[in-house]
Amino acid sequence: MGQHGTLIWIGNLTVWYFLVTLLVKVRTIHALNYATTATKDEILQRNCAYAKGLHPNLIRFVTKEGYHREIEDVVEVTFTNSPLSPSDFKTGECKLALLAKFTRDMYVDPYEIQNIPGLAEDTRILNNWTDLEGPSWSAMSNSTVFIHLHSIPTGNLITTEQLKFPIHFRYQKPLSHSRFKDRVQQGQISNAGALVNPAGYMKVIVPLPRLLLRCEAWNHHPLIEAKCHVIKTLCNSKSAKDELCEWISLPFKSNSKQGSPVFIPSGDVDQVLMVSAITLLVVLGGTAFLVHTLIRTNEKLAGSAVITDDDDGDSNKVHKD
Repeated sequence: MGQHGTLIWIGNLTVWYFLVTLLVKVRTIHALNYATTATKDEILQRNCAYAKGLHPNLIRFVTKEGYHREIEDVVEVTFTNSPLSPSDFKTGECKLALLAKFTRDMYVDPYEIQNIPGLAEDTRILNNWTDLEGPSWSAMSNSTVFIHLHSIPTGNLITTEQLKFPIHFRYQKPLSHSRFKDRVQQGQISNAGALVNPAGYMKVIVPLPRLLLRCEAWNHHPLIEAKCHVIKTLCNSKSAKDELCEWISLPFKSNSKQGSPVFIPSGDVDQVLMVSAITLLVVLGGTAFLVHTLIRTNEKLAGSAVITDDDDGDSNKVHKD
């Protein structure tokens, strides 16, 4: 009986040890998943009361095809248990904005933005200049865009705004498509890498913007920096570049947490010889045709001049007689 009781006690202890170990592993995996999926702003603003009280969502779509596309953003911000009130946004005491920093694979044309009604008034391109022609591997600038958001509070809804603006993608650096296929077949790289199909399309990620919050009263509460992570950028879309204000970068939920993938054609270096040969033949053929046309035209003009001179001589003889 004593041995039987000892076995039961050991069995129970083993079960409890297994359950505790399993619980620890589950909590560890959950923590790792949160650390993996948590954005930088979520980590920095964990102790920020203003960020906790606001619940932003951003839905993004990249529409159209080719190198010239459009970004469509829908921004919605609600609040619960926030130190801010709807009147703060209604009076303009607090403001919301988007700050989008794009990679060199793409750019926003400032001249195009200036000609779009409604967008030009609320948008500011922060670059001193924008390289409109350079390919992605040699472009000397990238685009940073500041967009002011309009807040019209209704109940616990602070704002719902839909934005649409054009974006242009640069030419991608040519690659050896055959070499890439061989590396995929050999398992050296995943097919989810840069080129995603035999046609040679490069995957380019359109990064998500930062959603910014600023209130005028913060100028009187410098201790906010101890609770909330603050960045400095333009005070509004009309302010001078050296006039900077402090903004809170709010974490938000989005349908594309890692950015929006776009597939851009990439040249194939394996076809350099063929393309060069065809180009040379076309240029030589065009040049030969142009030279032939010029010679024929010159001969016709010369013949017309001779006939005109003969007619003038005959008419003079008749006049003398």
